[in-house]
Amino acid sequence: MESGERFALMIDRATGMPDPHVCKYSATYHRHRSINSAERELDALCLFHEWLDERGIDLAERVMGGAYLYPDEVEALSNKLRSSKRPPRVLGNSIVPRIVSANTHQDRMNWAFAYTNWRAAPYIARAADPSQAINMRDRLTELKEQMKGLCAGGTENVREALTDDQRSFLLTVTRPDDPRNPFRPNTRHRNFALILMYDELGLRKGEPLTLKGEDVKLFGSTPRLVFVPRPDDPEETRAKPPLLKTAGRSLITSALLSKTLSDYAVHHRPKLRNSKRIPYYFMNTKDNGEALSLDGVDDIFRTLKNRFPNELPTDFSAHILRHTWNSRFRRLAADRNWEGPFRDTVNNFIMGWAKNSTQSTRYAHTEISREAEQILADLQSLGGLLS
Repeated sequence: MESGERFALMIDRATGMPDPHVCKYSATYHRHRSINSAERELDALCLFHEWLDERGIDLAERVMGGAYLYPDEVEALSNKLRSSKRPPRVLGNSIVPRIVSANTHQDRMNWAFAYTNWRAAPYIARAADPSQAINMRDRLTELKEQMKGLCAGGTENVREALTDDQRSFLLTVTRPDDPRNPFRPNTRHRNFALILMYDELGLRKGEPLTLKGEDVKLFGSTPRLVFVPRPDDPEETRAKPPLLKTAGRSLITSALLSKTLSDYAVHHRPKLRNSKRIPYYFMNTKDNGEALSLDGVDDIFRTLKNRFPNELPTDFSAHILRHTWNSRFRRLAADRNWEGPFRDTVNNFIMGWAKNSTQSTRYAHTEISREAEQILADLQSLGGLLS
């Protein structure tokens, strides 16, 4: 919008107009959330409405009468929401449709139910007969259980942190003066600064890309980076805007990171086209002179992974460095004898998580596994009843 606000819309192909019900639903529940989250949910509602059209189901009539969806229809919807939009695989003479992960399927089913529940709520509230309202609520509960029963649930892929040797190799080979550096000379200082930020601060992939000049405070006794939530920034023109997922925060920087950021700003960024017009700190080096995109960051990690397949893991990414940071943090916190609640509070602040978040346990999987193995080894060294 002209104000800079981003709002996800579901467009009816037949009319070219936004669907009024979904538009109202999104304005009610998505407007103050991440645009990326809203887009994912509306993508699922697009599939839901496509399926309703294919079946000739009028959702307004169904929710008005309290019928909702019948069991065989729920099964068919589940299959629809399990399908992927990616092109099918061709195996010999067979074409095999692709499916989404169990977690994605579960999310889609939950979103379809939440929307149906929202559509039904006004009719339940206005039911003339209390028994009718009870029956409608009971039918919604049955629908929820049916949809839940068709979800396998899923397990997240556990990302392992880099080993100390892998991390040392990465921080050496990405130095601008290292002869093995795989990047073009005009991108080396920028890329090294980004790698240092992910390594030292455990940032999400898009967070460095949200920084503006005024957020990079390299002078004084404690140089720092200030991450400010700007969900509706009118200066943001990137197709996939990087956003702070939760809280903003201020993080100090090391002498090396401060110098690298300063060198980039003083000696390299000014040579880029539109460097004075673009407010964001990191820019691409293409002729169009724009702010660095999320795809640009992916290219950095893809280049490193492809150039050093034996030294870096196959799933190497910015997110791997976030996991690595959390494992290192947990190890250092143990050395300092920090109690769990205090450790988690500090961890959540630096990571930009909510105060009561439990994300630290998932991100510290590598260090937790190491601690578990050490405990097992200590128990086993005590000996047993059998020899």
